[in-house]
Amino acid sequence: MDRTHHAWIWLLAFMLSICSPALRAGVLERALMPGAVSQAHAKIESDCEGCHASFDRTLQPQLCIECHKEVGADLTAASGFHGRKQTKVCADCHNEHLGLDADIVKLDSKTFDHTLSDFQLLGKHAQAACDGCHLPAKKHREAASTCNGCHAKDDRHDGRLGAKCEDCHDASDWKHVEQFDHSRTRFKLLGKHDNAECKSCHVDSPVSQRLETTCVSCHRKDDSHQGAMGEDCAECHVESDWKTARFDHSKTAFALAGAHRDAACKDCHSKPGDYKAAPTACADCHQKDDQHRGSLGKACESCHDSAKWKPAPRFNHRDTRFSLIGAHAKAVCTGCHQDAAHFRDTARECVDCHLKDDSHKGRNGAKCADCHNASDWKQTLFDHDKATEFALRGAHRSAKCEGCHTQPVDQFKPGRECADCHLKDDKHETRLGRGCADCHQEDDWKTSTYSHDRSRFVLIGKHRSTQCGDCHKTQLFADTDRACVSCHRKDDQHRGGYGDDCARCHSARDWSVWDFDHRTTQFALTGAHQRARCSACHEPAVKLAADSDCASCHSRDDVHEGGFGRQCARCHTTTSFREVTALKQGKAP
Repeated sequence: MDRTHHAWIWLLAFMLSICSPALRAGVLERALMPGAVSQAHAKIESDCEGCHASFDRTLQPQLCIECHKEVGADLTAASGFHGRKQTKVCADCHNEHLGLDADIVKLDSKTFDHTLSDFQLLGKHAQAACDGCHLPAKKHREAASTCNGCHAKDDRHDGRLGAKCEDCHDASDWKHVEQFDHSRTRFKLLGKHDNAECKSCHVDSPVSQRLETTCVSCHRKDDSHQGAMGEDCAECHVESDWKTARFDHSKTAFALAGAHRDAACKDCHSKPGDYKAAPTACADCHQKDDQHRGSLGKACESCHDSAKWKPAPRFNHRDTRFSLIGAHAKAVCTGCHQDAAHFRDTARECVDCHLKDDSHKGRNGAKCADCHNASDWKQTLFDHDKATEFALRGAHRSAKCEGCHTQPVDQFKPGRECADCHLKDDKHETRLGRGCADCHQEDDWKTSTYSHDRSRFVLIGKHRSTQCGDCHKTQLFADTDRACVSCHRKDDQHRGGYGDDCARCHSARDWSVWDFDHRTTQFALTGAHQRARCSACHEPAVKLAADSDCASCHSRDDVHEGGFGRQCARCHTTTSFREVTALKQGKAP
C-alpha cells in the first residue's frame, strides 16, 4: 500500500470520527459496497438503508417485503409460490451486487415445480409452453388462472353457459365432455334419456337457445291421447318405458281401492284416449246393485267400500241417532231393521222393541234407560244418590231395593227419615227425637257418633273415661241429672254442709284435688292464715260459715283479756300476732 492509499484511509477515518453513529455506519457501508446492483434495483442503488439495516442482517427480509408487498401478502396467506415455499430469508435465493446484468430471479422453467403455484398443471396444460400463459413484460403471478382467461375465443357457447368451463370440460381434452352433470340443469336425465346421445336432443349448435323441458316438445307425435290429457306426460308415463304408465289414481277425485284396483281402465273409461269424463259416483256404475232402491241416497261409500260390498263394513252406527252399545252391538241388523230398503224409519225407544220385557208393565214410564243399560237388562244403573233426595251410604248401599220399597213399583216413595224404617230399633222410645243421624251412622247402627261436647254437660277429666252406663242407667238419656251430687252424694264428706255445687271447690280431674279460692268469701286469707288448715277454722268439716272476728279463734292468745275488744286487727296483723302496727308513743289505741 503506497502513501496515497494511506492518506485516503486516514481521511476516511477522520470523517467517520466526526459523524453521528448512524451516519458513520451508512458511510462505511457505502464505502465498502461489494459491487453494482441488478438492473431492477438500479434506481435505489444509492439508498442502502432501503434494503440494509446497519450491522443487522436479520432485518433485511422485512425491508424486502416492504417493497415487494405482493410477496408479503403471499407469505401471510400461505398462497402463491412464496407463500407455499415459506422461505423467510430472501437472500437465500436472490443475491445482489453482482452487476447490472445479473439474474437475481434465477427461474429455471424446466425445473420449476408448478405445484408450488396457485395453478397446477393438469392434462394438456402440463405439455404447454410457459410463454403460452406467461406473457412477456408481465409478472408470472399475473397469468390468467380461469379457463376464460385464456380460452374465451374457444367458447362455442358464446358465454351463454357462464364462465365456469371446468363444470363440463377438463384439461385432458377440451372437446370431450365427461364431467357435465345434467342433473344440475332444469332437465335431469332419467331412464332412456340417460342413454340418449346429446345430439339426439341438441340437434342444433350448442350455441343455440336452450331446449324446452316439456315431454311434448320432443314426443308430441307419440301422444296417443292427442292432447286430451294435457302436456304433462310425466304424470302417467315414465322415462324407462313410454308404454308403461305410472299414473297415480289417488291424486284424482277418485282413488282406486279394493276391487277397483283390479278393474281394467276401459271398464270405467269407455272412451279411448279421454280419461277425464269417467263417472265418480257409486250409483253411476252400481245402481243396479242398490238394494235400498235409492232410499239412502247415492253416497254408497258412507257404508260400503270397494273391498267388500256386503255387509257394510264402513257403516258406523255411532253416526246415527242410535248408537249401538252393549248387547245391541252384537245384534244382527235384521233384528231391528226388518226391511232392508227402509233403515231410516226404525224405532229408537226401548219399549218399541222390549215392551214384552217390561216387568213394570209400563208403570215407570218409557224411559227404561234411566235405570237399565244395554249390556244387561237385569242390571240396573239407577243412581240413587243423583236421582233421589236420599243418598245411599254405609249399610244402605248393600240393602235390597225391596227392603225399603215395600209398596208396588208405581209407588216408589218411601219415607226419608230414619224412624220411618227403624222405629222398632229406637231404644230411646223417641225421647231423643227422630234425628237418629245425630248420633248414629249408616255403617253400623250400634256404633254411636254422638259427641258429649255438644250436650249441656261437657265431659272433662275422669268423666271422659267413665262408661256411659255409669251415669245413664237406662237408654232414655234425656232424663239424666247434671248435678254432681246426683252421682257423687256418697262421696260428699261435708254431708251437704257446703251445698250441692261441688264444682266450686272440686274438679273432674281428681275429686281429692280442690282449688277453692277463699277470696270469693268475706274473709280473704292473708299472712299466716294462708298456711292454716281448713279444719282449724271450720270445725267440724261440715260447718260452712265460720266467724270472721279474730277472737273467735284467738281468744286464748289475747293478753289484754278482752280489754281492747274483739277487733284485734286494729293493732295486730295476720303475719304475726306479736307484731303491733297501731302503737303510738307507747300508748295503746
